[in-house]
Amino acid sequence: MRKSSIEEKLTTYPYELFEKFLSPLLKELPSKPLYVVGYGSCLSQTTQSATSTPDFYVVVDDYETFYASKKAQKLNPILPPNIYHFHLDSMIIKYSVISQSDLNREVSLNASDVYHLGRFSKRIALVHAEQTNALETLINVHEEAAKTAFILSHRLHGPSSTLEEAVLKALRLSYEGDVRIEADDKVQKLYLAESDYYQALYQPIFEEHGKTSSETSIKFWIKKSRIRAQLRWLKNILTATSWIDYMIFKIERTKGIKIELTETQKKFWFIHIWPILWRLYRENAIK
Repeated sequence: MRKSSIEEKLTTYPYELFEKFLSPLLKELPSKPLYVVGYGSCLSQTTQSATSTPDFYVVVDDYETFYASKKAQKLNPILPPNIYHFHLDSMIIKYSVISQSDLNREVSLNASDVYHLGRFSKRIALVHAEQTNALETLINVHEEAAKTAFILSHRLHGPSSTLEEAVLKALRLSYEGDVRIEADDKVQKLYLAESDYYQALYQPIFEEHGKTSSETSIKFWIKKSRIRAQLRWLKNILTATSWIDYMIFKIERTKGIKIELTETQKKFWFIHIWPILWRLYRENAIK
């Protein structure tokens, strides 16, 4: 796929919607990032709903110069990214902070887990740039993430007979190696919303790698990825603001499950969260 086509897609998005959330986000940041990436269901009218809110990746040069807080500097390199939230009206917005070097590694075949490559292999947008070559950098990251997701999904499930099957496998990899709360038909909706783009993005990868088989199993890597995802949840408790409110907000938005907690229950979450988690697992809300 020609870089000009990817460039057009990365710079075409619902500008007014994202700008509504972008300005408050930039005010939240302790210093200027290299660039900000927007992702999520808001990027497409097909997947967008009345309750959809954008998610953001804040890409920085390095953690020590971005953060004044020693705590943030030390925690960020551990299971990156750090997750933060801020409130806007009745909505809670999530953003992640990651260094460019961490991002480059985590979308390659040397990735520690599926977390970042899964997100960057899907539709994304460059919504803010301080760095002059931010768009070129993001194009390379996006292409590498798509290639990695394709190769790893083939190692997990074997060769695909059609391009559509191959794309769906690559999109599904993000959810197979992660522990998250998502709608059951999420992958199909993602594909249908951007099928032409995904086919164009993955066509040259399919032609190069689609017919080859590999005996290299990644089942252990997938298990490790899910373990790291659960550890990342614990890390987010230490770094994310309003993480309980965000979890409740997302569960209700994606699953329609209403959860109400008192301030006391939120304060002593480590006591009261277990019945809630059990309910979510029982209702297949967490996968």
